[in-house]
Amino acid sequence: MKVAEGQKVQLECHVTGSPEPELSWYLDGVVLSLSTELRIVRQDSWCHLMINEVLAEDEGQYTVIASNIHGTASSSALLTVISKSSSPVKSISQLRFDYDTTTTKN
Repeated sequence: MKVAEGQKVQLECHVTGSPEPELSWYLDGVVLSLSTELRIVRQDSWCHLMINEVLAEDEGQYTVIASNIHGTASSSALLTVISKSSSPVKSISQLRFDYDTTTTKN
C-alpha cells in the first residue's frame, strides 16, 4: 500500500476463533507501541490499527498475529510512505486482513 506523508491510515483485520484470539501488531518485526498517533481499536471480531498522520518512519512491513490455544494465524502488508512533495494524495487508506483461527493448527 502506498500512502502520502501526513495521510490517515487504517489497517484492519477480521479475526474469529474460540477462545477469542489475542492479537499483536508489529512493524518490521518490532511490537508496536501505542501513542497519540497510533491507536489499536477492537470491535467484536474486527481490529483496527490507526495511524493519525503517517510519517516516513511509519514505512515498513506491518504484521498482525492472532493466537489462541488452537494455533496462530498472521497476515502482513507493506506500507510505503510517499513524501508530501511527490504526491497530491489526500484520502484515507484502508487495508483489510481476514482469517479464522479456529481452522489454524500449530
